[in-house]
Amino acid sequence: MSGGYVRKADPKDAFVLAPKVREIDCLEIEAVGKTNPYNSLMRNFKVPNSQVYSIVQNDGDILGMFGVGDCAVLKNYGVPWLLSSDDLIPHAKEFLRNCRPWVKKLEANYECLFNFIHENNNIAMRWLQWCGFEVQKDKIYNISNEPFYLFVRSLSNKKQ
Repeated sequence: MSGGYVRKADPKDAFVLAPKVREIDCLEIEAVGKTNPYNSLMRNFKVPNSQVYSIVQNDGDILGMFGVGDCAVLKNYGVPWLLSSDDLIPHAKEFLRNCRPWVKKLEANYECLFNFIHENNNIAMRWLQWCGFEVQKDKIYNISNEPFYLFVRSLSNKKQ
């Protein structure tokens, strides 16, 4: 990013980002993890084979954090994630230009990436589709009484 850059995350980044996490991301965190943004971000550092990165504005502000880690129950499956603040929105074009190579980096050690997304998280859904994920809207997963869709990127759709 010319207005910023991506680097390996430091746990201190979670402390900076957590109070600014987007409202829809907070809803997902509460529904899926029964926790708060800070604990959710910190948990990602402990997942086996985790890769955790921060999106940093040139002034040092943390705009978002993302990564992947091993799925606890499926071998060779990774669970990608992204949490951001609304401060990332003005950098959307630059973010989109740079995100596909990062997805390729995250998926390198897995045959499939998957996770769940709230049905109202429209910005993230469009981004996932841009990155080559399939958002499976044909089935709704009820997680803590909130509607979620499964999103997947497997060997069969990695060509993008």
